[in-house]
Amino acid sequence: MVLSVGYTFYYFCITTSYWEVAFIDPWSFTVISLIIGILLIVLGTYYSWKNHHIKRSYHIPDGKITYADLNISEKTLFSPRYRLAGKPDYIVKQQEKLLPVEVKSGAYSHPQFHHIMQLTAYCVLLEDTFQTFVPQGLLVYPSGHHMIMMNPKVRFQLEQIIHEINYSKRSQTAYRNHHDKWKCRSCSLRQHCMEKLI
Repeated sequence: MVLSVGYTFYYFCITTSYWEVAFIDPWSFTVISLIIGILLIVLGTYYSWKNHHIKRSYHIPDGKITYADLNISEKTLFSPRYRLAGKPDYIVKQQEKLLPVEVKSGAYSHPQFHHIMQLTAYCVLLEDTFQTFVPQGLLVYPSGHHMIMMNPKVRFQLEQIIHEINYSKRSQTAYRNHHDKWKCRSCSLRQHCMEKLI
């Protein structure tokens, strides 16, 4: 542990369990302070550049990125109301509004239903976590980005899906809800599924 008072540094020696005093001349103290200041400026500039680069790359609107789960693992958000948990890729704060951003790698020309439901779930998670209304979310594909409005229809569809999932848990039954062989091929539960298409 290090304490600084003027040009005198007090540090705690862990191996011998006592405080020692080290005197540093004013010139060394100035150089150390200057190096620390330069490092802080470089770090601040780097994070500002990174924030700007992320926004430009993913077409994220103006605002402060307050949460980023693509590069650094962030805290999982939880909704006790729906018993949902999840982590959006980004959360952007615009004035007093929060905007969840979900980045997808697939080259889709229009928003996919399951991506819209995922984004809607993130809106609900933000609302329950931060006690604020979230009117929209942003889906980002390599081909473009789409602002998705969280209207009553989309919210109702999410509630229906949550209800179906809870029913499947209670009844211990789950049925395939598609006719897409590609979904079956990439499904992690394919080897256990009695309804697989391939």
